[in-house]
Amino acid sequence: MVLARVTITSIAKKLGVAPQWVHAVITGKRPTPRIRQAIAEAIGKPVDEIWPSMSRGRSK
Repeated sequence: MVLARVTITSIAKKLGVAPQWVHAVITGKRPTPRIRQAIAEAIGKPVDEIWPSMSRGRSK
């Protein structure tokens, strides 16, 4: 996130959530898909690249 010049606060404001929610997703405490997607978009990476273990657990 540092290299992309993105902050937890900026993502939180965009989504209308508390920064604590974004932090909880980053640290793996809350698997919130909407926030994960916003983080991935903000840094220009696919969600599956940031959280690969979550994509393996999905059913087809």
